[in-house]
Amino acid sequence: AGNPFAAGAEAVMAEREAQLVRLRTLAQERRWLDMVQQFEQEDFAAWPAEGARQASEALTQRGLAFSFLKDGQRTAADLQAATKLDPQNALAWMTLGDNYANNLNDEQQALAAYRQSLAVTGTNHGWQSLSATLSIVRILTDQVKTDDALAALRPYDELPSVAPYWRIRLLRAYGHVYAAGGKEQESLAKFREALHMEAKR
Repeated sequence: AGNPFAAGAEAVMAEREAQLVRLRTLAQERRWLDMVQQFEQEDFAAWPAEGARQASEALTQRGLAFSFLKDGQRTAADLQAATKLDPQNALAWMTLGDNYANNLNDEQQALAAYRQSLAVTGTNHGWQSLSATLSIVRILTDQVKTDDALAALRPYDELPSVAPYWRIRLLRAYGHVYAAGGKEQESLAKFREALHMEAKR
């Protein structure tokens, strides 16, 4: 006979993996209400330490669902638990930033979370780093901190192969920053460049 404890542990791990697959599928299909209804009572944070990354991902997926359902407090609770379990979870940090910005109207906390996401990913071509950067720039532009906003955008000027979709969004962000700083000519130039790129797509 095999070791019953080992068999039991394997069964638990298999069940958790099945839960993660289900969460990913529901998120992909954007079935946020279904996800909450199915997993609302699940205590992901109580998963054993060796499953910390999986627990962090599960909390992030459920946090995403709460965020789309505009439940800011429960979103924050899940995502803060997710980042505690796995501080390198860039998606959790970014979604936490979105939640603070869009659901809880806390710009300072949003900036802090977006910057944590960026600290994990670094400045690269990936959608997470670009999304976090553009979110940071939008908040700084609204606060008319144009020098800080331009500094956040500048690293992407050195990246030659940013995809056209993101390059257009970066150019528009520049346009808004320059407009907020009263630099009308620079603003128009960036918006025209974005339009020109869009016409070529």
